[in-house]
Formats: sequence, C-alpha cells, structure tokens
Amino acid sequence: MAEVAGLAIGGISLASLFSTCVDTFKLIHVAKDADINFETNTIKLDLLQLRLTRWGVAVRIEEQEASMANIDQERVRAALEQLAKLFLRARANEASVQVHDPNELPIQSKKTIQKIRDIASRYQTREGEKGKLTWRQRVKWALHTEDDMQKLINDIVLILGSLEKILPCSMAMEELVPDEIEGIAYASDQGLEIVSRAAKDCSVDSLFERHLEEAVASHMGERDSIAGNRVGDDARFHVGDTGRASFVSDTTTSRTIVGNSITGRGRMQIGHDYTGRSFWD
Repeated sequence: MAEVAGLAIGGISLASLFSTCVDTFKLIHVAKDADINFETNTIKLDLLQLRLTRWGVAVRIEEQEASMANIDQERVRAALEQLAKLFLRARANEASVQVHDPNELPIQSKKTIQKIRDIASRYQTREGEKGKLTWRQRVKWALHTEDDMQKLINDIVLILGSLEKILPCSMAMEELVPDEIEGIAYASDQGLEIVSRAAKDCSVDSLFERHLEEAVASHMGERDSIAGNRVGDDARFHVGDTGRASFVSDTTTSRTIVGNSITGRGRMQIGHDYTGRSFWD
C-alpha cells in the first residue's frame, strides 16, 4: 500500500481516499518563525477543505463509485492522490519547531474558523466514515515561507477545480453555499468580514466568494449609523441585539442613532431583546 508521509493512499476506495485527503488539512501548521499571515492562510486552507467536502457531498462520492465510469474513477483517484502528495512540500515538523495555535487568534476569528471546520466536518460525516490516517498521523507539517504557503494553496485550488470538472455538480453545490454563509454569520458577528478579508487577495473558492460578497454587501447595508450620543456617568447604553432570535427575519433595515442623551440611571438599548427579560437585570 502506497503511503505519503504516513498517509495510506493506495489500494483503498475512492471514498476512503477522499476522506483521507480531507483529514490531511488538519496536519498543516504554520511555523511561528515563518513570515506567513497565520490567520489569513488558516482561513484559506479551511475554505479549501470546506470546498472539497462540499464537492464530496454534492457528487455523493460514496454512492457514485460503483456506477462511475472507469475513466472517471481513474481521473478522480489521480487528482485525489495528487492532492495528498501536495502536503509533502511542507517540511516535517520536528519537536523543536514551534507552530502557531489557533487559540492565539482573536475570539471572533476563532469562532469563524471553528464554524468553517464544523461545516466541513458535518459534510464529511454525511459521506460516511472519516478517513483513517496511519499511526504516523502524529507527524504534522509546518510551512515556513509565504511562497510555500501560496504555492500549496494555488495547487490545491487547481486540483479542486479539476475534480469539479471531472464530476460536475454545480447546482448541488450552489444549494449548499447559502447555508454555509448563514452559519458563519450566525457563529460570529464579524465572521463574514473576517472571511472576506482573508479571501480578498487570492480567490480559493469562486462559488463561495460570490455568495459571500452578496452577504457582506447586505450585512453592511443593515449596519446602524451611530454618532453624537451622550451617556451620563451612571447611565448605560447598548447597541445590538441580546439573546438569539427563534426565527430569521426577511426584513433588513439600518438605523440612525444620533444625538441621544441618557442621563441619571437611564438605560437605552438599540436593538432587539430575545432573552425574555431585560438584559440590564
């Protein structure tokens, strides 16, 4: 059985090979001494993993293999094996190499990244058993230069593009993306903007980015304009909703909050309270 740095990729089903490729994304780390934007590139890799799992769900790869033409099987397998081999470019991570920890990121970035990973994991679960990495999965890889990272990302984009051409499923994927966008927006107040910034300089998933651009534009249009409000020493002023709504409103509005004065022990909230009680209590 062929192995790539401990990843078993030969003599296994396409579904298992697919799951193994999904899992390899978890083995890539950014060395702390690297001249690499950790947050931006972590999000890009997570978006690529999400794109791969979305394709797997859309084409129903676990069900397709038996009925797939031999030529298509060969082409899909070759592309997936090429994807697994890409990670060899990342140098083996010795114990002495310090790598970045996602927990070091700001809270909103952590929430956003975790949500992207949760969606990818949910897609992978829908496709059956996750890939089984060998005992050498403990060996992780650390990228040390921006050039290495960009080369890796560019090549993954090309391979995913080829998979989407071999087994096209644009309509099925199109239906999945809006829920992904909504999930990211729900998980973090700044999630859409964080992902948009990461994808701005280098496209990794044009379908996702098109929906993201529309969602960000809509979200920006809903923002409130707040200026010139006076709040006394004992007063309290809060902008934003509290709690979680049990429904999603189809109405989007922006508000202008200008020139208010809250004095004494006054309280003022600009937004909705879904807690069932005053959040000041």
